[in-house]
Amino acid sequence: MQARVKNALEPQWEARFESSSFGFRPGRSAHDAISSIFLLANPKGVKKWILDADIKGAFDNIGHEPLLESVGKAPGHGLIKQWLKAGYVDGGIKHETSAGTPQGGIISPLLANIALHGMEEALGVLRTKHAGTIKGPRAVVRYADDFVVFCESREDAERAKNELSGWLKDRGLELSEEKTQIVHISEGFDFLGFNVRQYKMPGSKRGCKLHIKPSKASVQKIRDTLKQEWRSMRGTHAGIVITKLNPIIRGWSNYFRIGVSARTFTKLDHWMFTRTFRWTKFRHPNKSWQWVKDKYWGRLNKRREDNWVFGDKQTGGYLLKFSWTKIERHTLVRGKASPDDASLNRYWEKRRRKAHALPPTRLKMARAQQWTCPVCGGHLLNGEDLQDHHMILNHENQDRDDLKNRRLVHYVCHRQIHGGNSARPNVVKELLREG
Repeated sequence: MQARVKNALEPQWEARFESSSFGFRPGRSAHDAISSIFLLANPKGVKKWILDADIKGAFDNIGHEPLLESVGKAPGHGLIKQWLKAGYVDGGIKHETSAGTPQGGIISPLLANIALHGMEEALGVLRTKHAGTIKGPRAVVRYADDFVVFCESREDAERAKNELSGWLKDRGLELSEEKTQIVHISEGFDFLGFNVRQYKMPGSKRGCKLHIKPSKASVQKIRDTLKQEWRSMRGTHAGIVITKLNPIIRGWSNYFRIGVSARTFTKLDHWMFTRTFRWTKFRHPNKSWQWVKDKYWGRLNKRREDNWVFGDKQTGGYLLKFSWTKIERHTLVRGKASPDDASLNRYWEKRRRKAHALPPTRLKMARAQQWTCPVCGGHLLNGEDLQDHHMILNHENQDRDDLKNRRLVHYVCHRQIHGGNSARPNVVKELLREG
């Protein structure tokens, strides 16, 4: 029933939503949000002070009455009111809810976007008919409850913070004082896993250059993930290593390929070589380096002039390298273009073809999930990179890699599963079942 109400409600709100909003919307992705920031943070721009904001417990604290007022008499408004007031059951105990979106509901991300709609207007951002900013000292980029505001001065950033605090209060929300900060673009800030910063470049035309690259936290997180996988595979054979690590490497590098990531990719490859070497020495403690090298390394990827590719020479399988991923600029979605607009069918089909060519296993998973991300409820092919989530986390469980134990999710949604910040906490709880 929630899916029906969502399908009835979404098209009319998609026609109204601000073009600065990219999270949990059909046809929009985290890459679009980063591409929008790329344009705003350009060295030739004048908005160099950033309000890097964080809403405290956004999905749990959205006020019901302001949200219902925004929804109005739209189709299903009565049902939405029931769902908001329904509460949730945890451990056999029912808990009442006086705020927040429906626990685990497929409609929750849409309701959260409705609740936060109007942020541009509150900040005084003016746009043309085609959603291009024409004047005003501010600009905003929002992905669900994560957002940044670009301002021309620190004083104006402070004013923007105060104005938004009042605007959010009317919706039952507040900024997290611990996580909200005002920074200059030369200091940089992290957003959706990327670090955005202007560096001084004396020889350049503008005297500085913009770099958007994987944040330190993102790099550390992928290293921790890979380290855990390596430890779980001690004593196994190379085929298992390749099968388990390649999807992780591919997913991470595909997500960060739109940034200045080449140096990071190369550093991760060097780090991976060290981990690979440790794995071989653990497996063959009495063998010489030359023996180990001849057994596991060689030019296994025939398309590359690289003699240091780790793999299984019996099967021909090999471990991917981060640096093999081509750096490619993402094309920002067009203004307020909506997939529901029949006149833009060719435009959307072209974007989807460019964004995804799923391998057989992922294609099978996508079809089984009816092309829907189980975390946000959105279409899998929204332009965002996909990751393979294992519901049972126990690395020793033999059924861990069975398709019944895996779900295809958006990259950012996967981060939310393991970060504990989601519009659908009950769904996340189910996806995190330990085996």
